Amino acid sequence: QVAWVLKSDYGCEGDEVVMGRECTPAAWGDALAHALPGRWVAQRFFAARRDPGGQIVNYGVYLVGGIASGLLCRSQAGATDERALVLPTLVEVSHVT
Repeated sequence: QVAWVLKSDYGCEGDEVVMGRECTPAAWGDALAHALPGRWVAQRFFAARRDPGGQIVNYGVYLVGGIASGLLCRSQAGATDERALVLPTLVEVSHVT
């Protein structure tokens, strides 16, 4: 089993996420061959903690002009997709120059 997950910087709601442990070796090799440097990141797979209903909460960061400007939490059982409960939060950022 491949212990890595590839994530695109254009992904949203689970799109453009490739979980190595859920791919065939050929599909994983294809994903690696097509992942553009600087546009994809690799994350080691981990088993996330589930709540009693089987939901997993994952976190995302909103970037505006390359600056972290908000946070969102997604909750869903199974792979994240458009059905996830999403709770966005605005973060006010002060810039010091």
